Amino acid sequence: MVRSLIDRIQHRFDGSVAEVGDQDHLKSALIGIALVSEEARHASEMMNSVIDYAESQMFEADIIDIERDVIDLD
Repeated sequence: MVRSLIDRIQHRFDGSVAEVGDQDHLKSALIGIALVSEEARHASEMMNSVIDYAESQMFEADIIDIERDVIDLD
């Protein structure tokens, strides 16, 4: 289920997605997603779209926590 979700997010949003933690746990997964954009606002909108998509694809799981970091190089 986790691998399938990662593949679908990568294909749809062309971002970097990986399972970055909790690999030893059968009932949880920690997924990291990295997106690059010219504007911080656009990156935030893209991440909102990724989160909405992930939530719509998970029928037997819930998103428990979201952490975001936006790095603006200006």
